[in-house]
Amino acid sequence: MFLNRSACIIFGFVSILLLPAWGAAGKVVDAGRSAWQSIACEEFKLTPPADSAVKCGYVTVPKNRDEPGGREIQLGVVVLPATTGPRQPDPLFMAQGGPGGSSIEAFAAPLLLDPAQRPTTNRDLVIWDQRGTRYSKPSLFCPELSLAMRQSASKGEEASAALGRLKIAWLLCGERLAGEVGDLSDFNSEENADDVDDIRKALGYGKINFYGVSYGSELSQFVLRQHPESIRSAILDAVVPINYNILTEPAFAMQRIGEKYFRLCGSQKKCADAFPNLSVRYLSLVERLNHSPALINLMDPISKEKYRLHLTGDMLEDGIFAALYHKSSDKLIPLIVDRAAKNDFTYFIGGVLPEVLFDNSMAWGMYASTVCSERASTDLNSLTFPGVLNRLAVRTRENANLFLDICRGWEIKQLSKESLQPTNSAVPVLLMSGDFDPITPPQYAEKLLPHLSRAQHVVFKAGTHGQVT
Repeated sequence: MFLNRSACIIFGFVSILLLPAWGAAGKVVDAGRSAWQSIACEEFKLTPPADSAVKCGYVTVPKNRDEPGGREIQLGVVVLPATTGPRQPDPLFMAQGGPGGSSIEAFAAPLLLDPAQRPTTNRDLVIWDQRGTRYSKPSLFCPELSLAMRQSASKGEEASAALGRLKIAWLLCGERLAGEVGDLSDFNSEENADDVDDIRKALGYGKINFYGVSYGSELSQFVLRQHPESIRSAILDAVVPINYNILTEPAFAMQRIGEKYFRLCGSQKKCADAFPNLSVRYLSLVERLNHSPALINLMDPISKEKYRLHLTGDMLEDGIFAALYHKSSDKLIPLIVDRAAKNDFTYFIGGVLPEVLFDNSMAWGMYASTVCSERASTDLNSLTFPGVLNRLAVRTRENANLFLDICRGWEIKQLSKESLQPTNSAVPVLLMSGDFDPITPPQYAEKLLPHLSRAQHVVFKAGTHGQVT
C-alpha cells in the first residue's frame, strides 16, 4: 500500500502547498530538452496501461559539473501525467531515501498499480532514480556486502571477524566501482541536487514542488539552497537535517524507540497480559543469542537457495529495528520477541530476517559515497553516548570506525563544512514526522524550524518512518 491510513490527513496540508500556481510558477521553459531520451517503460519493469500517457526515459547530466567535457551519467525518470483537470503547470517531484534507494521502485511502480493512491491528481508526478541508484546509469550496487554477511552468519563468526569480513567486502566493492565509473566522490548530495534542476529543465517545467522522504528530505534541503528559484513548495517526510551524522546518531534513536515501544506494550493491558515483561525478555534474548547463537534454516526468497545460519543477538536486533520502519509489521514485534524467547524463530525467519540478509534494492555504493562525502571527518575520540545501552554504544562506535576506514579506502572527497550547515529558506515547507519513527524522530524536524520561515511541522502519533510511503 502506497499511502497508509494517516496519509488522508496529509491531503489537507498538501492541497495548501499545491494550490494552483500563477505567474512565474506556471512559466514553462524549453532549455535542456535535448538531454531527454525516451525509452519503453518496461526497461524500468513498469507496465503502464496501453492508453496511458506515462513517459519513461533518461536525462543525461554531467558526472562532475566542475569538469566541463567530462563523463556523463544517465538518470532514470518516469513522468506520471496529471489525471484530472485543470492540470497545473508545476509538477510534484518525488525523492526516495537511502541514500541509495530507488524512487521508481518505491513510488512509480505502486502508483501505476493503484492510481487512486496518488498524492495529487491535477499535477504531473516526476519520479526519478537518483544518480547511482537502480535505474540510473551507472548504478552503484555492492553484492559483495550481502554475500559477506551470509558467509559470516553461515560460519558463526565472532563480531570482530564478521566486521573484518564486511570491511573487506566494502573495500572490494569500492575498488570495483571506481574501476568501472571513476571517482566515486561525484555521487554526493550537491551533484544530486543539481540533477533535480537539470531534470526540471529537460522536461520543460518552470517551478516545481518537491517531496522527499528520509534521505530525500535531506536532498530537498540541498535543492532549496542551490536552486531556490526553481522550488515552489517542499514536503519533507521523516526529516533528516543536513547536519545529521548517520555514523553516530542512530544509537540514540534506537535507544529512544526501544524504550518507547516496549513502554507502550507495557501500558496496554492486552499487550502486557499477552507478553509480560517484554523489554526484560528482549534484552535477555539478545544477550543470550550473542553468547550462544541459534542455528536456523533460511531460504533466499528470490534465488531459493537455502542457508544454515547462526542467528546472533545483533542479527535479531537489526531485524527488529528494520521491522519498526514499517507500520504493517511493527505490531508483530511483541509476538516475534515472545516466540524467539521460547526458541521459536519462525516469525522472525519468515517475515524479518530476509530483509536484512537478502535485500538487494539498495545501491550501497551510492550510500557510502554520499555518507563519506558528508561524515568522513567524524571525530570518534570525544564521542559519548549518555543514556544509551553500553551494547548499542559499543556497536555504534565499532560500525562508525569501520565506515571511516571505508571512506578512507574509497578516497571520497568531502563536501565543505559550509555546505553541511542548515539551509535557510522562505519557501513554504511542510515537515512530517512519525512519533514511532525508529531512525528520524520528530525532534529532527524541529531543528529545521528556525531556518525555514514558512514551515509547518505535523507529528503523526502512530506514524513510523515516512507518512506517505
